[in-house]
Amino acid sequence: ASDVYKRQQHDELILQGTVEGQKVQVYTTDGINAGIYISTGGLTRITLRQNVTYLVRVGMKTYKVAM
Repeated sequence: ASDVYKRQQHDELILQGTVEGQKVQVYTTDGINAGIYISTGGLTRITLRQNVTYLVRVGMKTYKVAM
């Protein structure tokens, strides 16, 4: 999923280019599970707390996101 990118808008993480049904795992940098989501394909929106850094795993790639 090389076309996945992150765009923060307020408290929302937006992933574009995910495959429908793809698992999206979100963890804090402390290793706390912040949620597991299933992509709807196209745009996937996830609401997260601000002022926290997350590790977002989509497929076999992991992204570091500062909200």
